[in-house]
Amino acid sequence: MMATEKKGRKPTKVLKYEKKEQKIVESPKFVLNGGPAQPTSDTEKHGMRHLIECTCILPQYLKSDNPVFHKFIVFSIVLENDAVKQKYAQCNFCGIIHNIIGICRSEIVRGKEDPHSVVSKEDIAISFPHRLAALLEDYKCELHVWEHVKFILDEEKWGDHVVLTKEVIDGRQSGKFIAIGGQERFAISPYSEAVQYGTTE
Repeated sequence: MMATEKKGRKPTKVLKYEKKEQKIVESPKFVLNGGPAQPTSDTEKHGMRHLIECTCILPQYLKSDNPVFHKFIVFSIVLENDAVKQKYAQCNFCGIIHNIIGICRSEIVRGKEDPHSVVSKEDIAISFPHRLAALLEDYKCELHVWEHVKFILDEEKWGDHVVLTKEVIDGRQSGKFIAIGGQERFAISPYSEAVQYGTTE
């Protein structure tokens, strides 16, 4: 992993930890898993959820000797050449905008905290069948779930699924997922699996 440096930011409503200047933020390379396994190909466009590290720190870690920087989940489209489709994402804690340039890699967009460049759930909902949009609202799904569902619909990857809820009990991850079989065909099912942590390395 290439070495990176971070730059201190002017005080805002969210307390920041001062770092030296940097252009690219590389998060620990953990790709998020969950739900039944589904086939993917290295040679076709596919979607992936991954973590992006911000420069902000959650209040409970402010007094830590080794500050833990906040990470948030992003959904990205991985193209046939393994490049990630460029997009902007907003930190769900401090609101800063990130330019997503790779899996677990981002550039902080300095001086821009305007969310208009970031896709919202409301933007996505208008293209969904009403019943599907209402279901995701009922489950209080985060933006990355909406984006994943939209990707499946847009690319007609029928049979793929997206995890809606999950919790870990006694070393097992359980929850519910939505399987999408068509533009108007989807079903919710429970799942349970041993906890696993996949990496990109």
